[in-house]
Amino acid sequence: WEKFRLTLEARLEASQDPSERSDLLRRLSTLHEDQLGDYTAALEATARLLHEEVADRDVWKELERLARVASAERRLADIYAAELTKIESDDNDTAELAKRTGEIYADLGDSKSALSWYRRAHTFSPESEDLFDAIDALLVKESLYQERVDLMRAALDYREGDRRVGLLHDIADIEETKLDRAEDAIETYRAALDVDERDERSLDRLTELYRRLGKHRDLAELYERRAEMSESAERGAPYRLALAKVRREHLADTNGAIEQLETIVTEVPWNQDAITELESLTNEDEHKARVLEILKPLYLRADSWENVVRSNEKSFAIVEDRGEKAALLRENAILLEERGGNKRAAFGSLLRALDVDPDEAEVRASLERLASELSAWDELAGALEKALDHIDDDITKRDLLAMLARVYDDQVDDPRRALATFERLSLAAEGDPEPLESIDELAVLLGDWGKVATVIEKKAKDASDADAADLLRRLGRTRAEMLEDEPGAVAAYEKALELEPDSALTMDRLIGLYEVKATSDRLVTLYAQRIESSGSDEGDLRYDLNLKAAALYEGPLENRREAITALGSALDSRPGDPGVLAHLERLYRAEEMWDELLDNLKDQAARAEDVDARAKLRVAIGDLYKDRLSSPIDALEQYRLVLEESSTDQAAISAVMSIAEASSDLRLDAAEILAPVLRAGGKHEDRVKVLELKLKAETDPENRAATLREIAEVLDRELGRPAEAEAALLRALAETPEEGSLHDEIVRLAHVSPGTEGGAGEGFVRYAEALAERAGDASDSSVARGLWMRLGRIAEEILKDEKRAADAYAKALEGAEGDENEAVILS
Repeated sequence: WEKFRLTLEARLEASQDPSERSDLLRRLSTLHEDQLGDYTAALEATARLLHEEVADRDVWKELERLARVASAERRLADIYAAELTKIESDDNDTAELAKRTGEIYADLGDSKSALSWYRRAHTFSPESEDLFDAIDALLVKESLYQERVDLMRAALDYREGDRRVGLLHDIADIEETKLDRAEDAIETYRAALDVDERDERSLDRLTELYRRLGKHRDLAELYERRAEMSESAERGAPYRLALAKVRREHLADTNGAIEQLETIVTEVPWNQDAITELESLTNEDEHKARVLEILKPLYLRADSWENVVRSNEKSFAIVEDRGEKAALLRENAILLEERGGNKRAAFGSLLRALDVDPDEAEVRASLERLASELSAWDELAGALEKALDHIDDDITKRDLLAMLARVYDDQVDDPRRALATFERLSLAAEGDPEPLESIDELAVLLGDWGKVATVIEKKAKDASDADAADLLRRLGRTRAEMLEDEPGAVAAYEKALELEPDSALTMDRLIGLYEVKATSDRLVTLYAQRIESSGSDEGDLRYDLNLKAAALYEGPLENRREAITALGSALDSRPGDPGVLAHLERLYRAEEMWDELLDNLKDQAARAEDVDARAKLRVAIGDLYKDRLSSPIDALEQYRLVLEESSTDQAAISAVMSIAEASSDLRLDAAEILAPVLRAGGKHEDRVKVLELKLKAETDPENRAATLREIAEVLDRELGRPAEAEAALLRALAETPEEGSLHDEIVRLAHVSPGTEGGAGEGFVRYAEALAERAGDASDSSVARGLWMRLGRIAEEILKDEKRAADAYAKALEGAEGDENEAVILS
């Protein structure tokens, strides 16, 4: 192969034909790779082929492949670079190869070489965004900020619209933050605005740069520009406000600032920032008039009541007329309260108005309201006392006295001064009953109950029946509660009841007094009268009164029947009330009212939600049927319901068992109820007893046999007493001696019975005796033969008693002439 390589090299050296040279180089590359295993040499051979055909993309692919195999990416990049260096003018292929060379150098971390070849490719295709991004990424990596700016500015010729604006943003950002050239950044942002005059980022950055560099005139122009470009006056307001501040603070143009502020509040009158700025200008005498002229409509619109109040105060000092003065003070009070929320100041203004003109009813009403809200009754009382000193008009005087008396009585809590004022009022308004009413109330307040009682009696004499009844009830309450005169209270209430026999209130009061005295006869009468007069919505009252009446009838009056009636009425108010039903149950039992007791117990059981409570009630119903109503069959039904819900209820089980023992007619029914309950509860001894009782009631042989077999099963499997189980099956044998499975079960149990001295089990002995007895009693000859045959086999095979076996077989042979089993018997 080496000689072959040398041959190829020699031919290559001598050849001038491009086609032949390409073929030789490919063969040489293949030789190095496949025969000599030298990938680097293969790569170099292919590189010579690239020199021959630099635009051949298949050669590129082969070089890429060999470089990967040989891990010679650096050499590949150098190969591309060497060939490209020889080319003075690029075309699409060489530009693409330059881009690829840049990519390889970039991957190798050689940013400088990568930039060189990327830039060469970008020079050929300056519009390529991929090349732009690749170069920019390397410049970012190498922190070459000025070169980034140059790159981006060169790319601006190939960007339009938002893409151009974005590129300008990036340039300006680098100039501002990386190169510290704020002036250049300003120019760049201005260039962006030439593309899009509403570009928010450029506008925001220019605003910040102007502010930072102190370019106040440029900043003012920019603010004005932004205000004019805003979609609405409200959105432009912040820019106009900023413009006003710049003009005032930096450009010494206060008039211009005011113009901008006026523009804002004219179009956006609720802009508080502009209003605040204007208010700060009111301290400048030169501009105060103009500013106040601008602010006045704004205050009116904003309910700025303070200025109005100040104006009214100035007017108050000038006006002479009392009415006008009071009107100004009243207007101020309204503004202070409604606009300023200062009720205390409003109250003070009204007090001054009262002193100026006490005749004004509206002022008095407002004062009373505010005194209530401010708890300023003492101040109001003092003002009223002062006003009374210079009042001549009788009507106004009575009004002021009535108001002052109410203040002392209701608000200041000074009943003695209130009483004195009402006495003054009574003298001023002779014949008016209202002061007397107030005096009555104040006497109550002061605790002079004897005087109160006397006043009430006097009022009652001249009053109508309805009013007199009310007064007498009040008199009764006063005597009972204040004077501790219960007899006098009872007399007052009884007299009130005579005037209004249907008065529930009067009856309730009397009932309370009689309950304290424990006067049973009168109480039950009042209870009945009150119940009769009660309304449809007083069910609870009727219930309570009937219970109380029942307690009296059962207790002191010793009348249980009436107590039952009262309790029945209580149930009308609260159907199904458990307490009443239980009370009635007790009374029904005491009075031996069995039918009523039955209905009562059924009602309680139907309403009982708790299983145990319901079971207890149904057991009681069953006991009532069984013990009092002589209806055990109905009793069984109740016990059955109990056991369906509570299979372990011992009271129900015992009751059913007692019925089964006492009534032969109901034993089957009782057994049917008890069997599943006892089985589920594992009470096998009781189950045997129940089955024995069931057996006593059965007459059909097959049914009796089935019952006896069930008894045997319980004795054997549940109680572990096989001997007793066998005895039960032997009893069943008397019922169905022909049943083969019965014999099989007897034999199984006989096998497990203890043995005798002769070796056979006692069970087989008993079985043999039973077979002999049953065979002797059998009326059917075929059944008898079968029994004798079984006895023969038992005697022969188990008991080893050949004589007994022979006798049994002989018995079986009797009358068997011509029988198909004759031969078997003989054998």
